[in-house]
Amino acid sequence: MKKIKYSILIILLLAISFTFTSEIYPLQIEDNLISMSPKKPAIKKGAEQDQIKTAYKDLPESEKAALQSLLMTSTPDSLEKKSIIVMAKFLENKLLRSESPFGRDITSNYFLYIYNALPDFVDPNERHQGYYMEEAKGSAQERLMAYAIYRIDRSPENIEKLFEYARPFIRQYLTPAHYESYGISRKVLALLGVYNELENVKNFREKLLAAAKKCDSITGMGPKVNGLEKYEETKGSAYGFSSWDLSELICSELGIDRHSPYYGSPEWSFWMRRAVEGNMDTVHAILMELNSNNK
Repeated sequence: MKKIKYSILIILLLAISFTFTSEIYPLQIEDNLISMSPKKPAIKKGAEQDQIKTAYKDLPESEKAALQSLLMTSTPDSLEKKSIIVMAKFLENKLLRSESPFGRDITSNYFLYIYNALPDFVDPNERHQGYYMEEAKGSAQERLMAYAIYRIDRSPENIEKLFEYARPFIRQYLTPAHYESYGISRKVLALLGVYNELENVKNFREKLLAAAKKCDSITGMGPKVNGLEKYEETKGSAYGFSSWDLSELICSELGIDRHSPYYGSPEWSFWMRRAVEGNMDTVHAILMELNSNNK
C-alpha cells in the first residue's frame, strides 16, 4: 500500500517533469496565453482536494466506455481519488518495476510505456515516429491507460491539485534513497538550474513563447534563414528533432552564451512547454519544495 500511495507522486512528476523533446504537441500559442508578469502562486497546504481534470478531447466515442471502465468512473472529464489510485497502480508496475532497453529510470520507462504506447487514435504528429515507434506497445488496455495518464490536464490549478494528493506522502514515503535511485534528484536539480539561468534573461517568458512559435518539434523544421529551413538536415531522421536541436534554438532565442554549463540542456524545452501551458510558476514552486524536502 505504501508504494501505491508513493506512486501518486509519480503521476505529478509525469505531468510536469518527465516529458521528452518529441512530446511537444503541436503548439497552438495564443498571444494572450499567459500573463507576462504573473504573480507567483502560493501552493496552499491543506486545500480542498477537488477532482482532477483531464483533457480527453480526442478520445473516440468507441473508446469511452472502455476508458470509463478502466478508470472506474462515469465522469472521465474529472477524476476522483479512486481513479488516480488506478493510474498509480499502473504506473507503479510500469515505471518502478519495469525496465526499458534504455535503462531503469523513470524517464526511460515513461518514454517506452506511456508516451511511446499512445493509441493510434492520437494524432501521429503527437506520437513518437522515430526508431522506437514499434517497441513495446502493450495491450489495448495498457495503451488506453497510457493515454489516460498522458492526457491529464496540465493547467496550474490542476497540477496544484495533483500536488495536494501527493504532498501528504512525500516526506513519509519519498526517502532520500528513492529520490536518488529513481533519478528524481538529478532531474529536479537540472530543471532548477536552468530556471535560475532563465531568471537572468530579460523577458524570458516572451522569448520562450517566441521560440515555441518558431519551431516544429515534430518535423524538425525551424525558422527560415536566408530562405532555407534552419534544421532541414533533421528531416527523415530516425530520432526526429533532437533535444540538442531544440535546445540550441531556444538558447539562441534567449541569448544564452555557448559557454554556459546549461547550453544545449534538454531542460530548456521543458520550461518552454511550461511557458506555453502557462504553469511555470506553479511547477517551479513544486520543484523547489521537492528539492527542499530531500536536502
